Amino acid sequence: MGNVQNPSGLTSVTISDELGAIGAAIQTYLRANIAANDNIHDISYVRNAANPNRVTAYILWENMP
Repeated sequence: MGNVQNPSGLTSVTISDELGAIGAAIQTYLRANIAANDNIHDISYVRNAANPNRVTAYILWENMP
């Protein structure tokens, strides 16, 4: 994780999907919302305890001016 340079540009988003589809869901989100100069600080995955086939991804990224 790099240093935050624009605190007002920090964005956190959650994406939930099935285990086999979470990668494509994240890719779709990133392509639609992240610019070339933005910084992705972290992508964390958490499996659902009640339904292990469900996964939630937490993405922290910084929108650079």
